[in-house]
Amino acid sequence: MKQKKESNTIVVGLDLSLTSTGVVVLHNDKIVEQKVVRSSPVGPLPVDEAKRLNDISEQVLALVPDDADLVAIEGVAFMISKTTALVQLAAINFLIRIGLWKRGIKFVIVSPPTLKKFVTGKGVAQKDIMMLETYKRWNVSLTENNICDAYGLARISLAILNQDDIIESTQKEVISLLKKQV
Repeated sequence: MKQKKESNTIVVGLDLSLTSTGVVVLHNDKIVEQKVVRSSPVGPLPVDEAKRLNDISEQVLALVPDDADLVAIEGVAFMISKTTALVQLAAINFLIRIGLWKRGIKFVIVSPPTLKKFVTGKGVAQKDIMMLETYKRWNVSLTENNICDAYGLARISLAILNQDDIIESTQKEVISLLKKQV
């Protein structure tokens, strides 16, 4: 097995959600921050919705270190049946992208099936399988699925930066495609 490059790499994984956004920050390959940003609807008015989405994005962005080398953001799951939720998730996603861009932090968008393929080898996986495969692959025990997805996204960031050993061909395929975004 090849040796990991010694570095001072900081990467972030963001599993965006309207109610429970998972955030994981890795320094090299160690977790230095893991948090779930929780939110509930605050009212029926458009201004209430805008405030909530802005609050979520500000809380998430506050957890991203200024010296982050790369942030992997889970893309919007377009199979969401509620149009309002889809629009709100897209809004959070773009608010965070704009916030990272303003700070000069590189980011990559990872579709949900791509995340699952990287972690499990398949583009479809239930949350319990994601947690099991995360444990088996990286020996990290996580009990919150949003944190688990954020961790997988952070590992993708490490792999894109060539700071993570990639063994399986499915992982190599995922990283090869994602590197084109950076």
